[in-house]
Amino acid sequence: PLLHEVIPIMDGINQYLVQIAKDDMNLPVIQDSTRCGLVIADKYYAKTDDSAMYRAAMIMHPRYIMSYFDDENWPEEWKTSAKATLKHLYNTYYKPSSSLEGSDNNDEELDPLKEWIDKSPVTTKHGDNPLKYWGTLAVDGDMLARMALDILSCPATFTDIEQGFSRGSLTVTPRCHNLSADTIQKLMAVAAW
Repeated sequence: PLLHEVIPIMDGINQYLVQIAKDDMNLPVIQDSTRCGLVIADKYYAKTDDSAMYRAAMIMHPRYIMSYFDDENWPEEWKTSAKATLKHLYNTYYKPSSSLEGSDNNDEELDPLKEWIDKSPVTTKHGDNPLKYWGTLAVDGDMLARMALDILSCPATFTDIEQGFSRGSLTVTPRCHNLSADTIQKLMAVAAW
């Protein structure tokens, strides 16, 4: 999956687990196990806060923009934080430098990122394919489109999970069972390069 798919997938998993945990038709052991699963899912969901990219990918996806956060009833401070993070990314790495004097006065009027964030979700056929949507706009040198393509083309993980587990089992052999978790992590990272 790509970055923009992570949060909706995690939300779907969370909603499914909550539904099972609340269903009194399930055995108590199933409900308790599901609650434990929710704790684990929430632990990994919280890790999306460690990177600005997840929320940036959601906002740059033409089908979502800010509507996904509104539909999922995200608190205002989370939405404000997501917008501020995206604005920081844009201003730091993608905003074209203006060589005209006095252009700072019209920043608010000419801010393509603000226009994008305030826009309604795109419902055309390209709205479901963010790379195709932004690819058509990037041809003209649009820096917002370039940023969107950079963010939206990022894979959710850089290591194939099955390969990672296989390498891990090869790293921790009976002769190396005293390796610390930190050492194993570093060995696996080097092996993935």
